[in-house]
Amino acid sequence: MTKLIAAIGAILAAITLTACGGPPATSEMPNLVGEKLDDATDTLKDIGIDVETTDASGKGRSVWVASNWTVKSQSVEAGETVSKGDTVTLTVSDASPSTRTTKTTEVRAAPAPAAPKPVTTVISLPVDRAEKNSGLTLDTYDLASNLAPSRSGESSRTVFDKANWRVVAQCDTAQGGRLMVGVVKEAEWPEVANSNVSSNTYAALLTCP
Repeated sequence: MTKLIAAIGAILAAITLTACGGPPATSEMPNLVGEKLDDATDTLKDIGIDVETTDASGKGRSVWVASNWTVKSQSVEAGETVSKGDTVTLTVSDASPSTRTTKTTEVRAAPAPAAPKPVTTVISLPVDRAEKNSGLTLDTYDLASNLAPSRSGESSRTVFDKANWRVVAQCDTAQGGRLMVGVVKEAEWPEVANSNVSSNTYAALLTCP
């Protein structure tokens, strides 16, 4: 009687397990060749089968993104019977670059700096008029200590009143809408006005682009 009760209990346990919706004890092996590895793995796990992979190239590469790999062959042929808990080995190959899952980032080149542009002559003009005539912003450098005897050895000054300073040298090109010029005050102009000014010889004292 005890053996009969035990047998009945085992049958009822099996019926309960099946009723709970778990995978059946045995299943027919599906054909997974040509499928993405992630899809093939999900299919086998649904029937209780464990999955191992091997690189079809023979290089022993590891699988990092399953969707980038395709099943080339399977260790158990399609249609054969497999049992829950069995392990199936899938031989896989890396997908081609055109189908691989990747993330691209657009890289934009930095704009090229503005090239220097030739400018018209503004020598002998007051700084305010020189800016108006040229349409440029003038970066001024006081050259009086270099050219005017009365200012010899004196330190360079900053230009505030543009109408009170006169251009005595200039660079040949402007960059970014700015032009470097050498200047002296109006009171010093008679000391430096000569052929060297008109020929722009003193441009050698400037740092030009």
